[in-house]
Amino acid sequence: MMPRPGDRVTIVRGGQTITEVVDSVTYRSPTPAIYRSPTRWQQIARRLTPARWRKPIPVVREAQPSRVEVKTVGVDAFERHRKALRELEKAIEKGSF
Repeated sequence: MMPRPGDRVTIVRGGQTITEVVDSVTYRSPTPAIYRSPTRWQQIARRLTPARWRKPIPVVREAQPSRVEVKTVGVDAFERHRKALRELEKAIEKGSF
């Protein structure tokens, strides 16, 4: 299950437990490898050459796997923000804002 912004996440690093709040989640799609396109003469020579003698076609850009990035905010910052919002709501209810 993917975390959503506002969810609390507990991380264990080296025996230390850290609880943080998810700020944002981004997903990047995978990209395929891009190979250099051979010239017409290179294509002909490649077809006529036995497979065991062929060199691999050079890669221009490596393939990238899909990625999920989760940015977090410390619980203290989240609680401070929540407290400020509560105070603002109270001030609006009283009409003193």
